[in-house]
Amino acid sequence: MAQHIHGPLYYERMGRTGPVIAFIHPNPMDQSCWIFQMAHFSTWYRCIAIDIPGYGRSPKADAGLTMTDMAEACWEAIDDAAPGERAILVGCSVGSSIAPYMYHQRPDKTAALILSGTGYNPTKEFTKRRIDNYTA
Repeated sequence: MAQHIHGPLYYERMGRTGPVIAFIHPNPMDQSCWIFQMAHFSTWYRCIAIDIPGYGRSPKADAGLTMTDMAEACWEAIDDAAPGERAILVGCSVGSSIAPYMYHQRPDKTAALILSGTGYNPTKEFTKRRIDNYTA
């Protein structure tokens, strides 16, 4: 079990056949933010929307929680919902930060990564060059 988390993560499922898509929500939402995507894709895919630790119905975590812990806990939810299956990982905001950790933990079980609203922290030098391009 993932470290620093008080129990398994909560998730919802929709769809009975096809490849697995796992949705990891943004802050401050929970798995319910994916309901319309799941309703649409569940015709062709088995959809799983996961509440990350401390959100929705998932248990809270200890102070030492890491991205690695969250990624491992998300894989445990996927393993519970679809044992042994590969998954398309869809993340938004915080979810888009967790999904790459999931990929690095299990590249053989990751069918694809779809990331939205990823954080971007450019270097000061890059930012200055871009600003210089737009100023007189």
